[in-house]
Amino acid sequence: MKEKHMFSRFGGFDKQIFFFYSNMAENKRQRKSQIGNKEHVKEKATKRKQGRKRKGKDDDNDSEVIISKRCLFDDVLSDTTSEDVFRFLLGGSNLTPSEFFADYWEKKPLIISRQDPDISNQYSQLFSLDILKRLVTENDLKFVQDLSFCRYVNGNRENLNNKGVIKIKNLERLIAKKSATIQFHQPQRFQDNLWKICCLLECYFQCLVGSNVYITPGGSQGLAPHYDDVEVFILQLEGEKHWRLYELPVEDRLPQDYSKDLDPATLGKPIHDFVLKAGDLMYFPRGTIHQADTPEHCHHSTHITISTYQHNTWGDLFKQSLPSLVDQMMTQKRELRTGLPIALGQPLDVSNHKDHVRFLLDMLADGFNNSAMQHMQMDFVANRLSPYHSTPEELQSAGPIPTMKDNIRLRFPDFMSIIEMTDEEEEDESDNDDEEEEDGTKYVYLYHCLQNDRHQHMMSVDNCRPTGLKFGHDHLVALKQLNHAGKRGIAAKRLKLGQSDSLSMLVSMWSEGLLQVVQD
Repeated sequence: MKEKHMFSRFGGFDKQIFFFYSNMAENKRQRKSQIGNKEHVKEKATKRKQGRKRKGKDDDNDSEVIISKRCLFDDVLSDTTSEDVFRFLLGGSNLTPSEFFADYWEKKPLIISRQDPDISNQYSQLFSLDILKRLVTENDLKFVQDLSFCRYVNGNRENLNNKGVIKIKNLERLIAKKSATIQFHQPQRFQDNLWKICCLLECYFQCLVGSNVYITPGGSQGLAPHYDDVEVFILQLEGEKHWRLYELPVEDRLPQDYSKDLDPATLGKPIHDFVLKAGDLMYFPRGTIHQADTPEHCHHSTHITISTYQHNTWGDLFKQSLPSLVDQMMTQKRELRTGLPIALGQPLDVSNHKDHVRFLLDMLADGFNNSAMQHMQMDFVANRLSPYHSTPEELQSAGPIPTMKDNIRLRFPDFMSIIEMTDEEEEDESDNDDEEEEDGTKYVYLYHCLQNDRHQHMMSVDNCRPTGLKFGHDHLVALKQLNHAGKRGIAAKRLKLGQSDSLSMLVSMWSEGLLQVVQD
């Protein structure tokens, strides 16, 4: 099923796949730290040896059995950090984030089988069939835009969508009569816990994070075999899901785009064949060929995919940044302005000049800096989720107006981005048609996502320009001081900026909801 929106399938694989089992009764020898405490944050290689107990390998899956601690999301979503949420996803494996990224990220799948009813119950609170029925009743959810319905039978995928607003009777009929798989696009728009998880993971990855929920009746399959162009974490919320993975040629891994529906006859024997149960988690690198069905004995299966890193590669960075970098470097380096060799009546064969091309590319690399990221940064801030809040007033200016006698701090440092640009560069980013001449003066832009609409996340045409404030370049050091001050804040009088400019900047940021006075 081709996805209308970003981050709507799964991704990647390797020949090895690891299974991790969490069992509280056998967990006495584990360290007592909870997610986020100081002992857990220390990421040393010895943790893996201390936290795991090898039970042998599965002949088919070459798998390890790991005994580890439980992880409940209620503990994570209250006054938490973005790293806590990522550790929550890995909970039950004893993998530290650095170990996960070294051993699995973009390399091979990871399955964490927790075997804990408390975790299963907690997972079902993230989303369930009952929650979907409530949302359909309370909201004007539409076919295709919000929910898609399909099934895959005898090698053929059938689209079961209608038009208009979905009624509860439509939903129940498609499940009962058609055995339809339901795909709910971007449920974080409606479910607060998913909003919290996705927005904090966006802070962690510094990249857009989307999600989709899939609900499939027993004995049914929704999608044809395929692969995807995103890194995906799959949380099994209700029931069970039977998965089959197939090998993708090495040269085709980490694809730039998702695949068409694939013919099962061309895939050969699955490399891995397994069942996810409620409470389990699976990670796929992008490029996995996979298909999944709900076993006959289950009433239905519900799982959510949390997806990220679409078009977030070195190649994408180069596509965005090299044109402006070449323009900038040509003004500085005579070698880049030197004419091409005279070919004496023949077309120029660039392959004869590879050494000189390498020399020029090295010159461009020397000019490559953080400014190359500014387009991708602005796109991210413009389209990411706002911080979680229950009312809009929570993101507005709070507390007393700052003075130069106060200690101040940023309210949402993880949801802001400081970008240096000239007016000319800013005009290029915003596609502004204003013909007013600019003098190339550099400014500092403090962009944020506080005003981003949660209900449009990953659904509408991308915004090209985020909301923010513009300051003179001499404000940069003071802004960085605030950014590094942390929760304790910094005395306003210590900012490395004139008193008048400091006060004006602080009041502007307070009015925007970005800054507050630290009160005893």
